[in-house]
Amino acid sequence: WIHWTFTGLDKETWGYVHIVFVTLMLITALLHLFWFNWKVFWSYIVLRAHKGLRYPLELGISVLLGVLLWMGAVYEVQPVIAVVRLSESIDASYERKTENEPPIPHAEDFTLQRVADELVQEPVEEVIQTLAAKGFKTLRSEETLSVIAKRYNTSPNAILDSLKVNNGGASAPETEHVQGSGAGWGRKTLAQVAEEMDLSTDEAVARLKVAGIAVQNASAGLKDIADANGKRPIDLVNLLKE
Repeated sequence: WIHWTFTGLDKETWGYVHIVFVTLMLITALLHLFWFNWKVFWSYIVLRAHKGLRYPLELGISVLLGVLLWMGAVYEVQPVIAVVRLSESIDASYERKTENEPPIPHAEDFTLQRVADELVQEPVEEVIQTLAAKGFKTLRSEETLSVIAKRYNTSPNAILDSLKVNNGGASAPETEHVQGSGAGWGRKTLAQVAEEMDLSTDEAVARLKVAGIAVQNASAGLKDIADANGKRPIDLVNLLKE
């Protein structure tokens, strides 16, 4: 949305690099294991397994520990799930409201037609004319903000900001910051969601209670609360907006 780059590469290009090198790593690992060293590897496994049977206590403890960790992750039992919650809290710490945040999730994929209809609420011809006056020439209504941004080496955010003018151009309306089901609500706690929606924790719990949603702990993950009540995280968000 803001066209960030690192060492000259944008997010999409870094994604391409990531996929290529991970694929190379997997191919190399498979060749290393199955093509070049399978006999050596299998002989080692057989030898270690045979020796492992001589130490039943240590083997049993290892198996039990593995099962406990597995069950703890699957059924979200403390302290195992604390590791997952820590990861989620770190992720959530980067999700802050800023003036550069898109009005709705994945707005960079909006076509100019959709921008005109949903964000600017002006005829698409006027939107194209306004952008042309800002230097964005030869645009088509079916082009997306991300495609146009890449062509002009700018950000989708900058293009949308270009429409927020009052001197003869279109003026983007004030839009409520509402995120969709893919916006990461499920990774946040109810308390975090309430804060982002300018609600007190007690008010959020009360609104959900009126809608028949039981909340035992406001610090629980929104996904956990939704799952316990047969809902999706976005369903709870919509209830909180009512």
